[in-house]
Amino acid sequence: MLLVQYSHCESFEVEVGQIVLQGEKVATMGATGNVTAKHLHCSMYYPPTEWKWDYKTRDKYIINPNNVLKLY
Repeated sequence: MLLVQYSHCESFEVEVGQIVLQGEKVATMGATGNVTAKHLHCSMYYPPTEWKWDYKTRDKYIINPNNVLKLY
């Protein structure tokens, strides 16, 4: 299971846990938090199937997005 976290979004077009297809719009960039301009943070995680989102353990499952995106 690949989990993708988008941050600083103005709005979301999908629900948490929803399966999306390539090219589908998932969010609109925003400027939430302590920022100076609209931008997007995208983090990808590849955890075990039974894992539940946890800020304390998420970093051990983080992967380099370039390794995923270059497949497409």
